[in-house]
Amino acid sequence: MFNQLKSNILTFVVFSLLILLMNNLQAQESIGIKPIFPEVEAASIYEINFTPTKALPPDARFMITFPKAFDLSKVNMAGSPSINGGFRTQVEDSTVIITRSGLGRTIEVGEKVQLHFATVRNPKVMSDYRVKVEILTNEKVLLTQQLDTVKIMNKTE
Repeated sequence: MFNQLKSNILTFVVFSLLILLMNNLQAQESIGIKPIFPEVEAASIYEINFTPTKALPPDARFMITFPKAFDLSKVNMAGSPSINGGFRTQVEDSTVIITRSGLGRTIEVGEKVQLHFATVRNPKVMSDYRVKVEILTNEKVLLTQQLDTVKIMNKTE
């Protein structure tokens, strides 16, 4: 009797832990960033794709930090087919800061989001580069962040 009770409790604990683990895996947000033109020295539009696990307010801020090898001096515009309301774009050192204007609607949890910005000059050296994407409220409360790899390739002739 005691062994049966112990076995049932152990089964319940293991089952509960599996459910918690599955919920956490499903809730993890994946943020991807990629260049439209991935060749060395190309002037490229960059695209960010994600599905938020927290609501994205109308004044949210995106901070994209590139390695120093990228030239961000010409970044001056951003747009999105899934976020309305407009954006303000600025560059500080090696970080592109894109701020929603506050005029659009809140993006709800689970909606697919795509954001484009331009123009980034890719590095002169072919390599895999780590880029950090942070999404914050306008009050600088972190909603999510992720490091992603951007693959820069040799020019194709």
